[in-house]
Amino acid sequence: MPLTAGALPSQAPHFAVPLDKATLFADAQTITATADLGPNTQLDLGGVAPLAGFGVGSGAGRTSGMWVINVTAMDLSSGDESYKFALLGSNDVLFQNGNVDLLAFHDFAAVSAGRVIATLLGPSLAAPTRIYRPFVNLSQGLVYRYLRARVVIAGTSPSISVSSWLSWTDQRI
Repeated sequence: MPLTAGALPSQAPHFAVPLDKATLFADAQTITATADLGPNTQLDLGGVAPLAGFGVGSGAGRTSGMWVINVTAMDLSSGDESYKFALLGSNDVLFQNGNVDLLAFHDFAAVSAGRVIATLLGPSLAAPTRIYRPFVNLSQGLVYRYLRARVVIAGTSPSISVSSWLSWTDQRI
C-alpha cells in the first residue's frame, strides 16, 4: 500500500523555516554519489559570529531547530536508488572516525527494500518534496559544536537535486 495523506488535517501544517546563508548546507546541489552537502559542508555552532536565529556565538551550548531537506528532483527510475540523509555532529573539526554522532536522519528510496526499515516503510514519494527534521546538537550527554549534512547514495543511476539548511523555528522540539 503506498503512502497516503490522512483524513486530518484537511490542510497540511506548515513550518516557518527561514533560509539564511549562514546556515545553508546546499543550494540546489545535484548529487550522484555519497557526499557531504556543500558549499557549506560544515557549520560551526560555537563560532564567533552568531548564526541567524539561533542566538549562538562563542561557547554556544545546546542549540535546537529544524533541519530542512528540500528535494527538487530525484531519480527513482531504475527501482533500486536510495538516498540516506544524515545530520551529523562532532566536536572534532575534522569529523574523524569515532568522533561523530547522528543527530537527525531521513531516507528516500524507489522501493521499500531501499528504506532503512524495509519491512515497515513504503517507497518514497516522487520529488518535489520537503522534509522537516527537528534537531538538537545534544546527544548522549554531549553538546556538539560542528554539524555536517551527508547523503549516502546507492543504486543504478542515482541523482538528487537538493537544498538543505538549518532554521530556527518556534516549534517546540
